[in-house]
Amino acid sequence: MAKLTDNERWQLDLMWHDEGEEVSDIVPKDEADMLTTLAWHWGYVTGSSGGPATAPKKSGGVQLERIAKKLGVLKQYREEYRAGYNMAKGNRNPELIWGGEDGDEIDEDPWEFASEQGVNVLSHLDFYGGYVNDDGELIGVLFTGISGDDYEFDLAIRPDYRRQGLASELMDIAISDYEEHLEWNPDLVFSLDVISPISRKMLEKRGFRVVGGTPDRPMMTRNPPGMNKDI
Repeated sequence: MAKLTDNERWQLDLMWHDEGEEVSDIVPKDEADMLTTLAWHWGYVTGSSGGPATAPKKSGGVQLERIAKKLGVLKQYREEYRAGYNMAKGNRNPELIWGGEDGDEIDEDPWEFASEQGVNVLSHLDFYGGYVNDDGELIGVLFTGISGDDYEFDLAIRPDYRRQGLASELMDIAISDYEEHLEWNPDLVFSLDVISPISRKMLEKRGFRVVGGTPDRPMMTRNPPGMNKDI
């Protein structure tokens, strides 16, 4: 596998930052992951606007396929672009649903869905809501719960619906729910055991900080004990 030149590395980094909020919640593992993530996003944008179904060979003078070939991900680059394109053309618009006794009826079990996505939901958390596609299939779930003075949540998104902002929206719903609970329990602390680096970055953008745990599995909170205002 050939190495990227300094100029190619700079061009790739520049394209990533040019996407702004669209990719700001994603932490790429390496340059190959960065390029294939961009390919999916470009495919989705292009599919939404009726553009071509094939991945661009170059953009703004940047030889994208040459970079992909150097990184050993040319096939994946093309596949990710097409996957994003097909997602946009598939017209599978997410619909928000709610849990609880008066919530929406769904055919799938939210806990089983979360388990299939590799998320083991704590037993004291309840299904709060999520998203279904046009076929009524679960594509995202949110669980929330309170244990003592700790407010916790967990969420899971189906892989083919990731990178669309659904996790961010569910996270913001959980934060709003927490803030409502603060009105009757000002000592309530947002306590989260975070495994995913992506989730950590999303939480940090929302005012959370690490207060314990390990580097690979930090404990994060928004209202440390003794503080009733967001930090």
